[in-house]
Amino acid sequence: MFFLGSIAIVAQPYVDVRYTAVSENDIAYTTAPAFNGRIDTLRMNVYYPTDDGAASRPLVLWVHGGGFIGGNRAEMNALCKRWAERGYVAVTISYRLGFYGPLLFDPPFAYDTAEVLRALYRGVQDFRSALKYLVVNASRYRIDTSRIVVGGGSAGAMIALHASYLDDSDPRPLFLGEISPVVRGFDQFPRPHIGSLHGELLPGTPLPSIRATVNIFGSLIDIRLLQGAPFVPTYSYHQRADPVVPCAIARGLWGLPLNVSANYPQFVGTCAMKREFEKRGIPTDQYETWIYEGTAHALHDERRIDSAAAVFCARMIQRSVFVSEDTHRTENIGPWLILDLKGSVVGQVDALNDLLPFADGVYAAVASKHRTILCVCGGRISQQQN
Repeated sequence: MFFLGSIAIVAQPYVDVRYTAVSENDIAYTTAPAFNGRIDTLRMNVYYPTDDGAASRPLVLWVHGGGFIGGNRAEMNALCKRWAERGYVAVTISYRLGFYGPLLFDPPFAYDTAEVLRALYRGVQDFRSALKYLVVNASRYRIDTSRIVVGGGSAGAMIALHASYLDDSDPRPLFLGEISPVVRGFDQFPRPHIGSLHGELLPGTPLPSIRATVNIFGSLIDIRLLQGAPFVPTYSYHQRADPVVPCAIARGLWGLPLNVSANYPQFVGTCAMKREFEKRGIPTDQYETWIYEGTAHALHDERRIDSAAAVFCARMIQRSVFVSEDTHRTENIGPWLILDLKGSVVGQVDALNDLLPFADGVYAAVASKHRTILCVCGGRISQQQN
């Protein structure tokens, strides 16, 4: 028999801050040529929990913004720490920055649209190199490579979106090959082929699947990227009148003065992406979009947005499981209150399948007039007693 007292808070795995996190910083993961030919050494900071007792952890990879010309991975340190305290291995990466501006002007003015687009795709290459580095080193941080979440803000969100949606069936844009040089007065700067979109690191290593993408005021450059590969579940936030990355369809930096957007490509922002999701009939449990009626390239409520994204991603990283016949028969009677063997409440789920991603162990599940003992082990749920 179980005696349940008053319960004020029910912990939600991978949503609530529950653990102590530490970090390893300045880890070099690859080198690659920058837009001007110099060789950049790219680094990452890795945060992970120390007291979660988990044999494996989901990974979240965060990408900073900065218009492809600025920003720093350290800007995402606090976010990574918070997600590591939720139970993730949380990583923030550097990627190659910069592109050429026209004569007499430096970025954010762009020499042409190709310069901006090549900067985006260099970021995708670096993102994928970082992802492969983490897959190869998964045992070091106890990463479950079947549960990967990616995300970013602004330019970082654009990199995460394109890394998620871009696949081998998509046509390769001509601007990624060798194109005419940048000419600034008497100077010319070559623009060689940028290389494989799978990333320069470990060319034979396959890319893992991505379970969810967090898009914070980012965009696509071509809505047709949604064709072909399976849809990646996406959480998005955008202010409707964002003057930097449009929520609808417009040139990048469309709302800034001095005609700075003149040589930028069109961006397909979150508002337009949401309409396309609806048009394509993508199931509504596969995406969540928060359009805020504001005019800033910013978050109006960082904590609420972060929490909503965490809830969405926690749903998406639940692994496929085998459930016994008896468990299938009773799993929809919930909500189920979950207790450990000491009788302490450790969570609440709507269906017994949702016990994943609880840590491996034996649990009691109580719902209305029903109770059962379940074992979570190695990605499986088996019913022990009913």
